[in-house]
Amino acid sequence: MENESNNENDKVEIRVNRHIARLICINILFIFLLILSINFGWISKIKTAYINKSLSVEDLTIESKMINISLKSTLIKKDRWCQIIKEGEIPKNENWVKVSDNNCILNFENDSKYIVIKDDKYSSEKIPISDYINSILSLNFTKERIILVQDETKPIDIEITSIGNPDKTFTVISENEEILGIQGNNITGKTPGSTNLIIYDKYNHVIKAQVIVTDLITTPQINEKKEFLPAGKYTEEEAHLLDEILEERVNEAGLKTRAGVVAAARFITLEFKYRIPYFLENGRFQETGFSRSIDGEGRYYHKGLYLSKDKFKIIKKSRTKPAIWGEVLYEASNEKNRKNGLDCSGFVTWALYNGGYDPGDIGAGPGEWYLTLPDLGKSQDVSLNLLKSGNVRAGDLVGWNGHIGIIIGIDENYIYTADTVYYSKGLVAAKYTYEDFVRKSGFTHIYDMTEYYIHDGNYTNMF
Repeated sequence: MENESNNENDKVEIRVNRHIARLICINILFIFLLILSINFGWISKIKTAYINKSLSVEDLTIESKMINISLKSTLIKKDRWCQIIKEGEIPKNENWVKVSDNNCILNFENDSKYIVIKDDKYSSEKIPISDYINSILSLNFTKERIILVQDETKPIDIEITSIGNPDKTFTVISENEEILGIQGNNITGKTPGSTNLIIYDKYNHVIKAQVIVTDLITTPQINEKKEFLPAGKYTEEEAHLLDEILEERVNEAGLKTRAGVVAAARFITLEFKYRIPYFLENGRFQETGFSRSIDGEGRYYHKGLYLSKDKFKIIKKSRTKPAIWGEVLYEASNEKNRKNGLDCSGFVTWALYNGGYDPGDIGAGPGEWYLTLPDLGKSQDVSLNLLKSGNVRAGDLVGWNGHIGIIIGIDENYIYTADTVYYSKGLVAAKYTYEDFVRKSGFTHIYDMTEYYIHDGNYTNMF
């Protein structure tokens, strides 16, 4: 019995020793693996792989201006957020959108470039949208109707909404190449008429715009020998097209800016093919305390040109009869019949009004009891030093006592003005050297209009 008990104890001891040996081996192995993982970065790699997976994109879809980002699933649920950033931009705290069911829905802009994802501890690198999708989403002309002057060349102006880095090569077609020529990204008006411009992209978008090529106006030029505007020269349709071109010029320059006023003055004196006659006012529509309230007789104070009789419906009061520019009208001031047009202040107030300002239908002065055009700007005596100072700009007014005009261009050697004075001259643009402007033009003052305009718009010194 004693032998059997000893044998059993030996067996137990052997089993315990084996168990201890196994534990020692496991611990040695664990220590060995731990040393290996530290030396070779295995744990770090596993951890990094897990983090990267949880902060990566599974799929990406686009609908309208929304982007749906599908993220890869995680073994352990955790909160994640995402946002879209532009080139050179960093994520902003207020722009994070929380992920729901592994999806994140965001608004995107045309220049969105990257996706960024984060959880409560880590943030992904910038993930290029172009890794998942590259497409033009929409293609549109900035204008459905394009107006070109004959021989004028313009770049094709389109609005592209895209995502990623799409192929932006286009097929451009003119339906009538005799009217509209195409070279690269430019279109040229060849002969008067109307046709369509068609553009195809690589993503099955097709857009079309009407192009009107006209010879109703010219490219901007000084021409003191222009013919006076004949009575009834334009059809109603042509008159409306001219109004549309004028409005387009002003809007491109900037409505209610210095450039917008300059655009109106340049249009009527440099691009319009005829000279507006001089017609001494038959009173003003705005009461001044000394003249009757008259609208549309030498004081046309409305948007657009006064070239078609349908404009009569906006004339509120006339001394004798409404008459478009170029038609004979009784000039009460001199008791004579003359061709209707504009006097000096009539032209300047028209340019200001069409440029987006409303100074009131006021005159050139003098007068202490009512506002005049010279009161709008800071008065400066004409001198060579002033002209060379760099402080004189297109849009500033010019004048002498009782007369007013406007500067429409200035460069290092010349100054260009527009005004209307006397019947033989009418409304014209003129070019002077600085010396001739000081000595021969007759202008004595330049009125700095900086504080009046406030905004420059798309201003250019020259046309």
